[in-house]
Amino acid sequence: MTVALGFRYASRAVVGANAEDPVIPDVLCLNGEPGSRAPHLWVTRDGVKLSTVDLYERSFVLLCGSSGWRTAARTVGARLNVPLDVYSIGDGAEYDLDTGGAADWSSVHGVAPEGAVLVRPDGFVAWRAEAGTADMEKELTGVLLQILGR
Repeated sequence: MTVALGFRYASRAVVGANAEDPVIPDVLCLNGEPGSRAPHLWVTRDGVKLSTVDLYERSFVLLCGSSGWRTAARTVGARLNVPLDVYSIGDGAEYDLDTGGAADWSSVHGVAPEGAVLVRPDGFVAWRAEAGTADMEKELTGVLLQILGR
């Protein structure tokens, strides 16, 4: 039996994946690329230590450092009637998910601190915004509509 770890998708259910990348890469590299598994980070939420991987079982999840992405995600999720959990992530108690300084969430996911990463319920990265945009709501709406085939 052959087991392939680290495979990736290039489909309409993923925005921004490079269709020319091999489905099974030579080296396992979980760096937040669309179509690949979301990387693991230890975080603290409400005083409880957990893995970010544990967040991806029930709904789409948007990780972000910017309050603009957080507001956009809540608005878009409600308007499209899509289960979408959103977490601010960073080093400090002011974030929903506190990395405790152990890792820089944005560099692990291949984005700037004001960027965002959308993870599907199966734990694969559906899309990422490397930075903030002028109209986060419009950007996220377009991404979710494409992923959901609407």
